[in-house]
Amino acid sequence: MENIAVLEQLGIDTQVLFGRFCGNEAMAIRFLKSFPSDPNFERLGKALDDNDVKGIEMSAHTMKGVCANLELKGLFELSSGIVSAVREDRLSDVPGLYERLVPEYRRVSALLSQLE
Repeated sequence: MENIAVLEQLGIDTQVLFGRFCGNEAMAIRFLKSFPSDPNFERLGKALDDNDVKGIEMSAHTMKGVCANLELKGLFELSSGIVSAVREDRLSDVPGLYERLVPEYRRVSALLSQLE
């Protein structure tokens, strides 16, 4: 699948994304392709399993920043929701938010694997 078609399926504003990378489309694609290997999704899952509130916040916050930079809006919103829930002491909301994040993460990762 052509890269632009993949980015469109992901809902990425290519002008914003490429602008963030100073017009270097190849670099933006390289960063997007490396996103699934970022360890924060796995760290978030482990922190949830361990009831590590600090780890949940740190992993979700880092993931939020990476997703913002890469224009991955759905994952940004979900990880941001987890950060807010932790910071607002709404820990009972976190598992439900994570359950929504997992399929979106898998969908995004599958699409990113189609980038050339």
